Amino acid sequence: MANLEFSMELPAPKEKLFKLLLDFEEFPNYLPHQLKKVKVIERDDNTITTEELFEFKSILTKQISQKTIHKKIDDYILQSQIMTGPAKGSIIELTLDTINSNTLIIVKIDIKLFLYKQNINPL
Repeated sequence: MANLEFSMELPAPKEKLFKLLLDFEEFPNYLPHQLKKVKVIERDDNTITTEELFEFKSILTKQISQKTIHKKIDDYILQSQIMTGPAKGSIIELTLDTINSNTLIIVKIDIKLFLYKQNINPL
């Protein structure tokens, strides 16, 4: 549906940042208003499967649960594919490169978003 790409440079070593990226269960601490829980449901050497619970508040409160498979493609490349929920099929790729003593994080997102229609019966 849409492709996004952006980058940011951070004053930290890529080894430390990549380790933080793999600590999925800590993510709700970074986004406490939207991300309520992340649970690791499977893990092996290069793949981690998580289940996330998001909460969105506007006029009504809506919770969304999804499963995501995160694969370590290379030493500092992580690719995540959303397997369930309204963003099913979305792919997020994070690449970390060293620039001087900083880390350049490149984010590429192929987002697919499906909104559910409610059936409305005519009178």
